[in-house]
Amino acid sequence: MNVLLITLVVGFRQSFYALPMLKQYRHAGWRKWLLILGLTDETFVLNHYTEIPVGMSQVKVNTWLTLLDWGYWVLGAFLRGFLGSLLQIQVNCSTLET
Repeated sequence: MNVLLITLVVGFRQSFYALPMLKQYRHAGWRKWLLILGLTDETFVLNHYTEIPVGMSQVKVNTWLTLLDWGYWVLGAFLRGFLGSLLQIQVNCSTLET
């Protein structure tokens, strides 16, 4: 039951920072779904508060920021898993139980 409650609270929190982005993503065309599904805390801050220089497309900048944020996350997860398998560290969890 606790896991369900935590999942709902975290998902509900995400909807609060997704609402301001609906107006910004309105004219994104096919990229709208990519921008919505790629919305994380970090991506929201970058896409919402970055000042776009004159002559640049806000949709293109938001798309690149979302793709790069996602790509860095995937690369970091891969490197952590790969390097973690090389280290061969054993953690004794029996001391953590109460």
